[in-house]
Amino acid sequence: SSELISLVEKHGFRLVAAYANFGTEPSTQSFLDWAVEAGVTVLLPRVANDSELDWHRYEANRLGRGALGIPEPTGLSQTLDRVELIIVPAVAVGRDGARLGRGKGYYDRALESVTCPTVALVHDGELLDSVPHEEHDVAVDAVVTCSATVFLNHRLN
Repeated sequence: SSELISLVEKHGFRLVAAYANFGTEPSTQSFLDWAVEAGVTVLLPRVANDSELDWHRYEANRLGRGALGIPEPTGLSQTLDRVELIIVPAVAVGRDGARLGRGKGYYDRALESVTCPTVALVHDGELLDSVPHEEHDVAVDAVVTCSATVFLNHRLN
């Protein structure tokens, strides 16, 4: 999305974690294509076991199919230690930053140990006043839709 590209350009991020969209999620392909052209390194997740995500460098047009049918990267394994921004999928996001995922908790576990800002990518209409959440859920700092970026705190804007 152009909103996502603008956000990364504005902050000068050079190492970003994202995901390859699946099903009805907003497309990340134009962002991934732009990142390759712009020299921004992108890490994408692979399901490592029943509860963890492994992060791998995205290489243009080199995605395999994971165990869950989700497109996964084939590049080198990396850690999230130096990542400057993490883009996460969501079914919906509340204005308090609560993110409603698909219920497996992969991203909540991955985000527990990172300190960089996080952004949820959703369709217009999926930013709601509130969504159900639990104590272990990790809030996001901003929401990017097809038409807007909404900052939920002061970490990014």
